[in-house]
Formats: sequence, structure tokens, C-alpha cells
Amino acid sequence: MKQLFKQLLMTITLFGMILIGSGCASKKLDDHYAWSDKTVVLNNVYANDIPKVSNSNLIVKVKMPKDNRGKTRNFIGYVRNGLFMHTADVYADKPVALWIQEVIISNLKKAGIKTETVKENNGNNDGIFLESQIDKLFCDVGFYFTADINLHIELNNKGSVVLNETYNGDAAKLNWWGHKSGFRITTEKAMKSCINKLMPELMRKIKKIEKNMPESNVRTSLSEIKNDKKITVKNKSGTTNKQKEIESQEENNLPDFLK
Repeated sequence: MKQLFKQLLMTITLFGMILIGSGCASKKLDDHYAWSDKTVVLNNVYANDIPKVSNSNLIVKVKMPKDNRGKTRNFIGYVRNGLFMHTADVYADKPVALWIQEVIISNLKKAGIKTETVKENNGNNDGIFLESQIDKLFCDVGFYFTADINLHIELNNKGSVVLNETYNGDAAKLNWWGHKSGFRITTEKAMKSCINKLMPELMRKIKKIEKNMPESNVRTSLSEIKNDKKITVKNKSGTTNKQKEIESQEENNLPDFLK
């Protein structure tokens, strides 16, 4: 009887350890429970040091990143139980490509650069285009929450490739209770690690492009637009071209005896 009681106690203790390792002992079971999928909200992250540009008219067209991971658009990682078995998946609240595009745009704007979102380059070489590919973005959990990101960046200026590199980032956090916030924290930290490597090089290239651009960014002035549209401009005598045309037409329409 005592032996049976010991076995039962050991079984209950082991099961309790598995539940705690899985996070099932929490009040918010969905945030901890290892047998259900998790959804996390990923926030914007910024590089620690972002140089500013002086040309406020500088515009970078940012294409939606291509996701090469072969997973669903929102997938970011695995949920595991106390025995480290894969039991469920982790998803972002938005497509991963959209999140990364937003992070890149936010960092460019912080540098004082105007941005436009585009679907394709369309073969139009007029401008600066930034294209990217997600080769890896994955978070996992064991004794630690971990996250890894590999992001390929290509920067084109008027059809010429000026930057073509892959940047990576990683992060780890001790797993205390298996709360789903660990996936968010490590994924954002990995993205910050990646963007910290990307932004200095990206800004060096953009600043080099900026040096070769006119200060006015070759923008047509309002007076030039008016001239192109043949809007009347006063001559030295103070008479407008339009007035001269009207006077000439009126004179031609007069009877011969009045001319």
C-alpha cells in the first residue's frame, strides 16, 4: 500500500512539474498552456544610433519584403511543453513581411528620410529602391526563449545596386514560466540586433547618394510650371502677353473704317 502511494505521489509530482514547465499553472492558461497556438503583438524597434540626412526631399521607395521561409505569413516559431516537445505554434498579429517593412520604414523616417511603399520596381529606375528578403525568422523555447533573424537587403539607386548584404540578429531570454511574452521579447530583440547592423551601412550608402543630389532635389519651381502652361507673365512695360493677344484680336475684328 505504501509502495502504491509513493508511486502515485511521484506520478502526481511529475505531472505537476510538466504542467509548471508548460506554464499551465498560470491564471491565464492561454498565455502559458503548451497545447494551444499563441499570437503575439510585434512592435516597432529602432536602431540605437541613426544618423540624420540633411536633404529633406530625399525619398526611398520600400518594397514589401519577400518571405523565403516557406511558412504561413504570420508564423514565427514553436511552442513546447515541459519535455521540450513541439506542441503548438507561435504567430504574429500581422504578416511577418509587413512587420519588417514597417520597422525599416520607421527607422528611415527617424533618419529624416521620406518613404513610399511600393509593390514592385516596375523597371522604373528613377529613384532609390530598397528591396529585402526574409531568409530566416524563427523563435523557439526550451530552458531559454531564443530568436534568430536573417534579412537580405538590396538598395538600388537609378538602377544601380549600391548595397547587397545579409544581416542577422539573435536574442535569448531565460524561460521562467513559459509565458508567451517571451516569444515577443526575444523576436523584437533579435530584430533590434539585426537593425543595429543594417542601419549604419544603409545610412552610409544613402548619405553618399545624398551628396550627389542637388539641394533642391531638382524640383520644378512654381514659376517654371506657370511658364510651361503659358500662364501670362507681365513684361517690362507692365502689359501682359494675354492682354496683347486680346488687343490684337479686337483690332483685327474692327471694321476697316475704324482701324
